[in-house]
Amino acid sequence: LSSAASDVYKRQLMPGESFSYNLGVGELTEERGFLPGPSYADGQSVMDMGGGICQVSATMYMACLYANLEIDERHCHPYPSSYVPAGLDATVAWGGCDFVFTNDTDYPIKISTSYDGYSTSCTIWGTITEPFSVELYTETVETEPYETKYELDKSLGKDEQVLDTVGIEGLTVQSYRRVYDGDGNVISDNPEATSVYSCLLYTSPSPR
Repeated sequence: LSSAASDVYKRQLMPGESFSYNLGVGELTEERGFLPGPSYADGQSVMDMGGGICQVSATMYMACLYANLEIDERHCHPYPSSYVPAGLDATVAWGGCDFVFTNDTDYPIKISTSYDGYSTSCTIWGTITEPFSVELYTETVETEPYETKYELDKSLGKDEQVLDTVGIEGLTVQSYRRVYDGDGNVISDNPEATSVYSCLLYTSPSPR
């Protein structure tokens, strides 16, 4: 995350204008105030510059869904995140996957995000011509048991095993966006995105 993360980020989008998270935030470098944080690389958790920035993109993604805006590009993490329900995360990487949405309303909107050292918030301000509300819900379509990978470790005693990485079941999750009018009637109820997650369990048994 950025060392200046407590500052409020604001951006206005005109009707029809799109917002790219990567272009809006910019490259995650130390010179620009970013710090190392946990990130994923080759199936492992590593420290990387700007690690943790996806918590902000996921928060913005959910804010956009509740504002009923058009989502142009969104990607899930390789594994479920702890800070949002499975199927409602949005991972980003400079030079790679991005989160992009469009102001498909007839009026300008304003994005306002902040981080107070403990939590991240995102608010979408705009003009409501007709009252509405949005319900997000998910369905687990498929589960896949994690595999167990054994790696030889001669330093361990006979039949001794050491847990290296906790396993998590693979998941395929379908998210939905249900929109109600001001009287509580369903206007639309459509699939939003399909997320596929996977993970492995690693242990280290002794060869003796």
